[in-house]
This record gives sequence, structure tokens and C-alpha cells, in this order.
Amino acid sequence: MVAGLWFTMRTKTLINRKLYIHKNIIPRIGNFKLNELNRVDYQKFINELSENFARKTVQTIHSIFCSAINKAVEHEIVSHNKYQNISIKKIRIIECLKTITWTKNKSLSLWRQQNLLNIIIT
Repeated sequence: MVAGLWFTMRTKTLINRKLYIHKNIIPRIGNFKLNELNRVDYQKFINELSENFARKTVQTIHSIFCSAINKAVEHEIVSHNKYQNISIKKIRIIECLKTITWTKNKSLSLWRQQNLLNIIIT
């Protein structure tokens, strides 16, 4: 039973990684050659992901990409992984009324007007 659970979890992980590659990595940076993709362009890619996904998801996508680059280094296709230590920030867009309840029944409400309220969480 444990082996079956491990196999199921492993299969889901591989499916998710394949989806991240085909839905996020290839469409956005797949047209770059390895020697053409610089850190600035890659950081922009990560920032775009941060606008739409949870920080953990962005970290997962970054990890998948870095694993591929590390293999390229191992096979001497590139000399080093220049995408390490990229900054991953989470930008959350709040589109509706958000209420934060404080202790002793005090509450603070954050209202959305015409524009979206952006909160940057580092």
C-alpha cells in the first residue's frame, strides 16, 4: 500500500512538472537560446509568474528550470548556472473587500475602489 501511494504521488509530481514546463516555461522563455537568456530577462519572467501564482508555485517553476540548467552545466552545454539566487517575491492582487479582524472584536476593512490594490509581500 505504501508503494502504491508513493507511485501515485510520484506520478502526480511528474505530471505537474510537465504542465509547468509546457504551460509556463516554454511559452514565456522557450524562444531564448541558453546563451541568450540573461538574468534580467529571467528575473522579468519570474516577476510575471509572481503576479499570477503563489510564491511556492513560482519557486517550483524556478526549481524545475534550474534543474534543467544544472544538467546543461553537467553536460558542458553551458559553463555555469547564472539563474541561481534569483529574487522571488509574491505580488498579491486583491480584487474585493478584505476584512482583517483584530483582537477584541475590532476590525479593519480594506476597500477596493476602481483600481486593484496591490500588496507586495517579500
